[in-house]
Amino acid sequence: MQMTTLNEELALLLTYPRADRLDELRAAVSALSLADEELARLLTPLKETLEAGDTGALEEVFTRTFDNNAERALEIGWQLHGENYDRGRFMVQMRQALREHGIEEGTELPDHLSAALKLLPRLETERAWRFAGSAVLPAIEKILKGFRGLESPYEGVVQAAAHMIKKQLEA
Repeated sequence: MQMTTLNEELALLLTYPRADRLDELRAAVSALSLADEELARLLTPLKETLEAGDTGALEEVFTRTFDNNAERALEIGWQLHGENYDRGRFMVQMRQALREHGIEEGTELPDHLSAALKLLPRLETERAWRFAGSAVLPAIEKILKGFRGLESPYEGVVQAAAHMIKKQLEA
């Protein structure tokens, strides 16, 4: 499966799990699991949660994991800059890059990790390396530190994002 498609599947898993997307989320986990053994291992907790079929519980876990905790916020600019001018500049740059590469922003802010995942495989190699090394991977590392002491199936999803990015950069 093409990296762009895999990144879009992973990006879907990092957006709010609405009830009408449960089948899409299951399909994304399945596609990613078939593409890579490490992804299959990392996504097993989310797969099990999705199989339980309790959308309300999944929504609650997502909100508790990401929305109610600044340490685990999925906005790259927030992780790198907090609420200051540099984050605003970063979001403007992200918005421009998303438009330049034909990626719709959706309901998330332009500095959301899901947007970065969609953008990375579309960038030329040198630019992708710089973006991943200076922004995306450092933000993911900060997010993962925020999981200490928390059991959440989404920890594996964030780890899967790091795995995917590193795999793309090695290619």
